[in-house]
Amino acid sequence: MRFFVDDVDYPRRGWLSRGARMAGFGAVLLGVAGFCAGFFGPMALNPSANQGPLFGILIGGPGGAVLGALLGAVLGAAGVRAALARNVLFYTAAAGVLVILYYALPQPKFRGNIVEVQVLACVSPASLKAEAFDYWDKRIAAAPHAKPRPDWK
Repeated sequence: MRFFVDDVDYPRRGWLSRGARMAGFGAVLLGVAGFCAGFFGPMALNPSANQGPLFGILIGGPGGAVLGALLGAVLGAAGVRAALARNVLFYTAAAGVLVILYYALPQPKFRGNIVEVQVLACVSPASLKAEAFDYWDKRIAAAPHAKPRPDWK
């Protein structure tokens, strides 16, 4: 039993036989590639994603199998040489893996803002001490339920 569909002249079993073989090969190839990339890719590239492996189970594997079956059937029914059809399926699987891995990458994280400022004046904090104490004395007087500590100044 051979793993790849080869160029051996099989007995004529209708137009579907070669297309069915290519469809089966494409479904297995793209299904396994999509499943592995969708299942293991998010675990390796984005471990904080809580539902990463579900993509491989629910979307990558079944989607790859359907795409591989359709592409393999079209290539087989169109009479494309088996070597060329294999290459097309392998490159399609590689492109699908790269796309899945790209979308498995984590999103950029916000680290902070860049602020451009210009200092117009500089005052010593000690010179603002009296104003600050006056401000807080007024605030404490406005709140009769709040009693400050005796040594708060």
